[in-house]
Amino acid sequence: MNLLIDIGHPAHVHLFKNLISELKAKRKPPLITVRQIPAAIELLSLYNIPFIELGSKSDSMSGKLVNQLKYDFRLRKFVKNYNIDLAIGTSITIAHVSKISKAHSIVFDDDDDEVQPLMTKFGHPFADIILSPDALKNKRKKKGTIYYAGYHELAYLHPNRFSPDAAV
Repeated sequence: MNLLIDIGHPAHVHLFKNLISELKAKRKPPLITVRQIPAAIELLSLYNIPFIELGSKSDSMSGKLVNQLKYDFRLRKFVKNYNIDLAIGTSITIAHVSKISKAHSIVFDDDDDEVQPLMTKFGHPFADIILSPDALKNKRKKKGTIYYAGYHELAYLHPNRFSPDAAV
């Protein structure tokens, strides 16, 4: 199985870094894609996680739309070229691409629908699976959302994975 992890925000490097490490140790490593986000790229480099940069971000609404379409197209081509079976991440793009390719998508989403109407309207309907903290039960419109006891931050701040440095 060929796995893709799409990074859409610097915090998501932390969210997925332990999974990436475990997958590298147990099987073929996942492929990592990222937009041109300097902090995310810096973190990926710091953790020695190979990645492929596929696009840029924009601040204007029209720029966001154009860049989203470009990123969807580039990620679709990437999924086809690398024969990706499963794409995971937090982005609307993996949901879109899963509907126009053989890849399936798992979208990690820790925001309630009301604070992210664009993702709710244009992302969730296309996702194969949405994983959300159980604090969001009854705040999600997409039926079939899978809820878990926890928060994204526990993926990297859980005591089994993180030891605070008292000097910092």
